[in-house]
Amino acid sequence: MVDNMELPFNADEDLIGAWKYYNFIKYSAKFSLLKRKWKSDRVVAGLYFEQDGLGKINYCAPHKMSQEIKWTKGHILNTKEGFDMLYTIDTKFGKKYLLMEWKSGDYLYRNEIRGYYVFKKEA
Repeated sequence: MVDNMELPFNADEDLIGAWKYYNFIKYSAKFSLLKRKWKSDRVVAGLYFEQDGLGKINYCAPHKMSQEIKWTKGHILNTKEGFDMLYTIDTKFGKKYLLMEWKSGDYLYRNEIRGYYVFKKEA
């Protein structure tokens, strides 16, 4: 399954900057700062977004590589894989957290979203 990559650009000032891995959760509605379970075995280390709709996804070991991505408000576009990963930004205790759908082979072959990455905005 390949998602639509031809979305018009809409800015999101809250998204601009660096985001560091915080957690991985099964359901976005269950996001809690108190229940941090997935500290290892993650694929993504962090994200970086520029104002022009471009960005990077930084992967963990063993790959330790970066991949260019695009974004528009509410969507992170992995054009290499053909995935449109929806995102939301929550503020808790004065800190910003990004919740991003994680689409991978499960989505490609079974139309299944495995869970949501949670990132904390770096100062």
